[in-house]
Amino acid sequence: MFDFARDGILAPHRQKKFVDVVAELMLADDDLARRLQTLLPIWTLPEDRKEALEFKLLFAALDRANYRTVIDTATGEESQRLVYPDELRLEVQSWQTESAPTLAYLLVPDQCEQRLRGSHPLTDDEAAYLFNLLKECEAGTEGDDEDAKSKCRSAAAGTLIALGDAWLVQHPEAQQLAFEVVRTGVAEVASTVEEIRGQRAERFRGELKFIAHAVMHQWLADGDGVQEWEAAVVRLLTSGDTEATAVLIGVAYANREQLGAAWWRLLRAGLFWSGLNVLAPHHGDDEEAERAWLMWLARLRRFPLRGSNATPDDLDFERIVTGVERLDFRRQMRLYNSGAQTWRGKPERRRSGSLDDHFLSVLFNWLIDGGGTGDRRLDTDLALRIWDYDATRAREREKNKYGEYDLPSQNFGYDILLKLGALTIAAPQGEEREVWEPVLCHGPAAHYALQHFIRGLFLRLGKDDDAEAFERVWRATAEYGLAADWSRPGLWFYGERLICDLLGFGNEGALARLKPGAAMRMKDVYERWAAAHLARDEECVTRFCHFLTTSFVATLRLDGLRWLAAMLKERKPSGYWYREETGDALVELVATALTSDGQALSQYDQARQALVEISAALVAKSIPSALSLHERIKLLR
Repeated sequence: MFDFARDGILAPHRQKKFVDVVAELMLADDDLARRLQTLLPIWTLPEDRKEALEFKLLFAALDRANYRTVIDTATGEESQRLVYPDELRLEVQSWQTESAPTLAYLLVPDQCEQRLRGSHPLTDDEAAYLFNLLKECEAGTEGDDEDAKSKCRSAAAGTLIALGDAWLVQHPEAQQLAFEVVRTGVAEVASTVEEIRGQRAERFRGELKFIAHAVMHQWLADGDGVQEWEAAVVRLLTSGDTEATAVLIGVAYANREQLGAAWWRLLRAGLFWSGLNVLAPHHGDDEEAERAWLMWLARLRRFPLRGSNATPDDLDFERIVTGVERLDFRRQMRLYNSGAQTWRGKPERRRSGSLDDHFLSVLFNWLIDGGGTGDRRLDTDLALRIWDYDATRAREREKNKYGEYDLPSQNFGYDILLKLGALTIAAPQGEEREVWEPVLCHGPAAHYALQHFIRGLFLRLGKDDDAEAFERVWRATAEYGLAADWSRPGLWFYGERLICDLLGFGNEGALARLKPGAAMRMKDVYERWAAAHLARDEECVTRFCHFLTTSFVATLRLDGLRWLAAMLKERKPSGYWYREETGDALVELVATALTSDGQALSQYDQARQALVEISAALVAKSIPSALSLHERIKLLR
């Protein structure tokens, strides 16, 4: 799919605009040029001024009279160059002059965002420009793009406060105006259920992220009015604006040493909000539900960040989830007792609560995709705590009578599994099991999560992680899978699939990065697996055959043939073999062995006999091309 998309976007016909192709044809074809000259005057221009101007530029490009012959001074070659008429150039310049303020409204926010990422102070000229632009936004004329102007106003004010301290001190008027804009932005933060939902719908406006930069700057300064800015931080955190939250957490993370306990208090407040957010009243809830929720929101927005001790232990997912479940159950019971929702039946109290996982992805991005705390043990503890929350949620929302877990949380659950894979490989020798066992212990019931975790382990080989550390983890996890009892009714086939995943089936490309001989160092594990599991499911045979055809496991290919032949001889394929893919995989393996291991087969009687037995089984099942393979095998003798 990637190759298809790449080839499509890089195709030769996509490297030129259609108008350029037509212009080339027009310059070379007199009839086409005359035809265009006849048509252009009768084409109607759009009413919109900008669109009409674009059409005029297009018409000019299709008029041969606007092309001039130029000579390349270096090569002496002649070519035709488009020269727009003077009248059209003046019209374009006039439009650009009139549109300059609007263009500034559109472009300046992105420029401010780049400056804020770099954290470099503004020069006096830059600060003066932003102040003048801020005044223009305040006095903007009717007809301007109000959304663009509003975003530009917030960007200019936020950047001035965050990066222009020294200049603002010398310019009180600018300081007053910038702070007015920021305070207004904070005051307008959504405070009702409908407003917060609307904030999510308007998440692409991006105004609050600039307000967040200014608020964090003032809060970190810890000067006069620090209580005002602390309250503003919590207000923005609970605004429903993802971009603003990302700024708050990103800036706080970069300054976590300065914040001390306040850093953990901020994360705790975010954890509370992730629970409160999922309790927001739904359609059909009574007024009491909304009144109670708004009371909880007001209480959370008074949550103090400084002045109280806090540690990572305060990030108690289980406690928050328990509270969410209790409050949600009370709401359902109240609605049931009032007769408003009796059609659903009497509510049952059950552990299936979850938090706002999208918000949690932002809240803990510094841990999942960032540098973490700098303390590997603490990072591991936090990641395992998050995994325990998500695994519990998935288990309580089991999908069927066999206890199959629900999928991991979208993005958040999957991302934390990848993080645990990275932490597993980074763990000191002897401590890796403390990271991976809490994941694998859930077994085939959590097969969606375990498959993603295992895939993440193999991905670490492509990220230049320690290959020796990976190999230790690889063997340990594979042996764990072999020793585990993953034969639970209704889920046993997932167990077989997971063991195959742990053995590296399907990840041969990643395994090729290991030091030579890795496959042989795992021979005893593969042999034990083949003896105990190869006959349990056809998928095991299919995946093992594909695995044996790869270069990574070439040194084990002949042994693999023996193990397969022994299994087929014991089970008799007529009563075991149902899928067409099984025969295709065996044919591919036999053909690969004949092509790549012909000399070794001629000297290894047991492997050659195994090849004969596999070929005979293929013939007995009337597999296409089996007879031709049988004839090729005879030539080895």
